[in-house]
Amino acid sequence: MNKKLFKLVETLNKKLSRVQGDAYLEPEQFAWVSQVEQSCEAIKAELAGLIDQEGVEVPTMAELSGGNSSVKHTNSWRALCLYLYGQRLSHQENFLPHTHAALQKIPGLKTAFLSILQPGTSIKPHRGPYNGVLRYHLGVSIPAGDCAIVVDEQQRGWANGKSLIFDDSYVHKAWNHTEETRVVLFVDFLRPLPFWYAWFNTLIYNRLCRGEFQVKFMQRAAQSTENMVKA
Repeated sequence: MNKKLFKLVETLNKKLSRVQGDAYLEPEQFAWVSQVEQSCEAIKAELAGLIDQEGVEVPTMAELSGGNSSVKHTNSWRALCLYLYGQRLSHQENFLPHTHAALQKIPGLKTAFLSILQPGTSIKPHRGPYNGVLRYHLGVSIPAGDCAIVVDEQQRGWANGKSLIFDDSYVHKAWNHTEETRVVLFVDFLRPLPFWYAWFNTLIYNRLCRGEFQVKFMQRAAQSTENMVKA
């Protein structure tokens, strides 16, 4: 798709969107948010139980992206992938059943992982490729202190058990300058649109997911899952 047509599609996405907001969108607009928030403690407990198992190591974002990562300290941002580009990674639901149950409540779910940001980590400014998808963060384990996200030059913080939703096609960055680890449930889901137009948004999204970076990321994540199962 040429740039002019793509820009037109993104303009239509904003104009026809069933939810309001630019960089950030208020979570109260999404009926499912409160249900997912109720699962926060169960998600936190499942992750802790998994990491405590001998031989289990969550891959770094640098490993998953083949070194093409926006993280400043390449081994300090880890991602436990559950869904990628609309495909569920096998076996993970066996380790994290409550987390998977919570994810089923999110309409248009496409990507989900537990995002683990180690102390002293900074994620450099970057942007997503397409505004037909929105990003959801649920604060699972949020340290006190200097730990925040900036989207379109607007800074916000996370809170335990609370949700943050934003349009990642705006330039954004994040950091954890505390002495504790930050964990959020990271989800990409399709922007709510009228049914007669939503199919087109899905078509564009699926086409973007067939890029070389996305395919290789998926392959690496699937392999890391298999390694975790063997452990």
